[in-house]
Amino acid sequence: MKHTAKDLYNKVRQFKSQDFILGHSEDDFEELIAYYKNMLKQLDEKKICSQVIQLIWDISAYMLDEICPNCHYSNLRLTSSIDEKDTVKFCDECLYTSINNNYVEIDDEIIPANKKQVSAYLNSIRTKD
Repeated sequence: MKHTAKDLYNKVRQFKSQDFILGHSEDDFEELIAYYKNMLKQLDEKKICSQVIQLIWDISAYMLDEICPNCHYSNLRLTSSIDEKDTVKFCDECLYTSINNNYVEIDDEIIPANKKQVSAYLNSIRTKD
């Protein structure tokens, strides 16, 4: 826990794979796992912790079919505040964050949106169409 934020560490420890939609991105996960596996052999404890958190993010943060309105480079991911009260769209490239399609600055950690949050979001955009 000494290498990551306490709230993030405690939340990630509670994660269960069945609570997330895993692998919904453009990432090649076989290649990603091999990359992280080889990299971990060469890193110190702090960097290993950072890479594990990044791997969890890559696997579990749901990627939307929406291009970032800020950088126009990457698809947005659907994420959440740690308390799971806000669903947040997030860009991995430029760190753009929005709630209800309004840009916001978030000082706290964000985590991948869980299945319930993803389903609620997808249902809300279907009803708008």
